[in-house]
Amino acid sequence: LGMANLSYATPPLDTDVPPPPKNHRPFFERYLNDMQTELGLSEEQHTTIQTILVQSQEQIKAIYQKSKSEASDQAIETIRQLKQETDKKILSVLSPDQAEKYSLFKEEHRKRFKKDLKEKMMDRLGKDLDLSDSQKVSLNKIIDDFHERSAKKRFSPELKKQLDAEIENIL
Repeated sequence: LGMANLSYATPPLDTDVPPPPKNHRPFFERYLNDMQTELGLSEEQHTTIQTILVQSQEQIKAIYQKSKSEASDQAIETIRQLKQETDKKILSVLSPDQAEKYSLFKEEHRKRFKKDLKEKMMDRLGKDLDLSDSQKVSLNKIIDDFHERSAKKRFSPELKKQLDAEIENIL
């Protein structure tokens, strides 16, 4: 008999779970609650994953602060690697069945997050800049095109500059 992989039953990283960063609480709590519901997490898994996610958010925040919120190639790559490490840690807490569900969960949540973020951004820009309906339509198309381009090639400062220039043209 081979040894079963029980890595998903590992204890929490910390016994005192730190709270999520204040500006991320609503998203963070929704993400974690959705994950618990859709993956059927135990309380132990929930606590462990919460700790993993909080620690990851703190590291990402530190990277942004260090790079002074600029989208440098190095900062972007560091964040990508951190997200991969975070996924590995989360997967180590999940059962094989939960790990399969996690991949689908992540993709669906990412799509929903992008949609919600876009809607909020469009509402805010529309109000803050007093955009006409045609400007809103143009901006919406630019954002959709940007997401399509960034999905095909890695996000970069050059891609962001292109986006900024396209937005400037419609204002």
